[in-house]
Amino acid sequence: MHNLILLRHAETVGSLSDDFNRTLTPHGKKQAKKLAEFFANNEEYLPDLVLCSSALRTRQTAAPIIENTKIKIKYLPELYNISYEKMARIISEHADIENLMIISHNPAISQFAHLLHKPTSIANDVSLKPSQMAIFEVAALNDLGKNKKLKLFYESI
Repeated sequence: MHNLILLRHAETVGSLSDDFNRTLTPHGKKQAKKLAEFFANNEEYLPDLVLCSSALRTRQTAAPIIENTKIKIKYLPELYNISYEKMARIISEHADIENLMIISHNPAISQFAHLLHKPTSIANDVSLKPSQMAIFEVAALNDLGKNKKLKLFYESI
């Protein structure tokens, strides 16, 4: 079994004309540190690989999580403004990873979490707010339609 960790970036400053370079607020930086504490205290969920949007706010969210660890991270520009279909393809390309984390943005990260949790429901009951994370146990990262369950839903602060 694999763990698929879907994390929305921490709280950011309001909208700017340059959305890609929005930074975390002081509260968002605290949220990112709390996420790092979660993983330090729950090593069974510690990702083997983080696929992170290359937007500034996602990189700032990832930094404390991977600091002082051996976690590998890949920054992928395509995780910014991504469709959930393309996110599924990227995840399936990493089927050999036991604990895979995706750090990305709404609406795709929430839509993806919702479809994993309740694929036949129209209502989006899994909407990830800043710094919220859903951890799914899945049988195979290249076949997310089978044998999956929501193991944990976490909000840092």
